[in-house]
Amino acid sequence: MKKSILIAFALFPSFFGFVSCSKTEDGTGNGNESVLHVSILPQTKASGAGHGVQSDDNLVKTLEIFIFRAEGNDAGALDTYKKFAEEDLTSLSDLPVNTTTGLKHIYAVANSHRENWNGVQSLSQFKEVCARLQSENLKDFTMTGSVEAMLQSSTSVTFAVSRLVARVELSSIKTSFAGTPYQGTLLENVKVYLTNVISERFYADGGLPEGVAILNSKMAVAGDINGCAMSGMLYEQIMQKIGATAHAIPHYFYCYPNEVEDETDETRFTKLVIQADLNGNTYYYPIPLENIERNSAYSLSVNIMRPGTLDPEQPLEKGVLDVTLNVLDWELHPQTDVEF
Repeated sequence: MKKSILIAFALFPSFFGFVSCSKTEDGTGNGNESVLHVSILPQTKASGAGHGVQSDDNLVKTLEIFIFRAEGNDAGALDTYKKFAEEDLTSLSDLPVNTTTGLKHIYAVANSHRENWNGVQSLSQFKEVCARLQSENLKDFTMTGSVEAMLQSSTSVTFAVSRLVARVELSSIKTSFAGTPYQGTLLENVKVYLTNVISERFYADGGLPEGVAILNSKMAVAGDINGCAMSGMLYEQIMQKIGATAHAIPHYFYCYPNEVEDETDETRFTKLVIQADLNGNTYYYPIPLENIERNSAYSLSVNIMRPGTLDPEQPLEKGVLDVTLNVLDWELHPQTDVEF
């Protein structure tokens, strides 16, 4: 079951539209003046204390509506743009947008993190504009959606918008060294981070730009980590030592979708990497996150049974790690259990 934010559009006749044109008697001809009334119906929820408060997940600080013409000699031209600032969004119902009748492509962008859309005058130009992961933040996630509709003098259109980001939660971590030479040994200097993270996605359809930069490529990169508006988005340090008693304080990370199916030198899975010192040596426990989807929340519980690898990109051998993966309720998926 997909949970999303619904945006309801209702069009009504107006004598005060900003487009000057003649009206047909029945008000259905292309180019007639209308007022588009926008209503937002938040219906999403995420899990976890501090990350996943429903009112925070659904918070819309800015809402931008793009209406492009879908027919005629100027098909693809921007017909209408309207931005609602935070002070305009005390109510998320009946937000007016002056527009015109006819077949239209309608796009909604919530929390775009952009100062302006200079140069975007057509659908093709809009489709080339990217959202940046490093601009994303709690209570301010970018959400997008679109629909094609024939707008008459009175028309209602409902469609969903969803977050571009996915959330990865490390819900717990512990060791199982009993009966091994490492019995009683603790993991120290523990760091957790995401690697091979897509940096940008198209607003229009969430697609992947060609040649997109990769954040934390194959390792933790200080410049990428510090360049994020959200503290802890890609990297966190666990201050206490880890042993047989689980560290059950959740740690949350955020990334854009990654549809890589098979790894090559150039295309890599996004990974959750646990880095820790054991007996004076630094080891890595990389957990591949295959086919990460937008607007989905993933929760991992990790049990470490022996030393990891010496490289954050080196696959773990069987028996090093037990991982339980659950996909939470931003968007529901079957539970997956993974063993290493």
